[in-house]
Amino acid sequence: MCSAKHEYGLALHEDLLVKVGQRYGDLNVYRLVELDESHARFELLGERRGLPLERLLKGNWFKDIIVKDGVVYAIQQAFGSVLTVYDIRNPSRPKRVGHFIEPAQPLGAIAVLPDGGVLAAGTRLSLLAPPNLN
Repeated sequence: MCSAKHEYGLALHEDLLVKVGQRYGDLNVYRLVELDESHARFELLGERRGLPLERLLKGNWFKDIIVKDGVVYAIQQAFGSVLTVYDIRNPSRPKRVGHFIEPAQPLGAIAVLPDGGVLAAGTRLSLLAPPNLN
């Protein structure tokens, strides 16, 4: 899990590196292929490019990224807080499976529940249903 203010978001989960891009909707998945004392080498497995409408969103920065059970949960700031969910169970074909916009408050943190639901915390708590992964 990464917790910082970035123009892009990175999360490492097992041998996968997930990069949520600077443009809303962009996501790359890499696999670690070599690691030694001085460097790590990754290969690109798959990518998702944001749709034209998604790319209109400006001013993104990343607050938090969590990868759990092949699902990426990313909090971004763009016209309020946006929680976007990506399915990377097939890393060569990542896809967006959901999003939640909270225009009135900044989301400070999220917790992924055992059933895949999300508890989103800001000035109030929101309980979100698990994404549909079918």
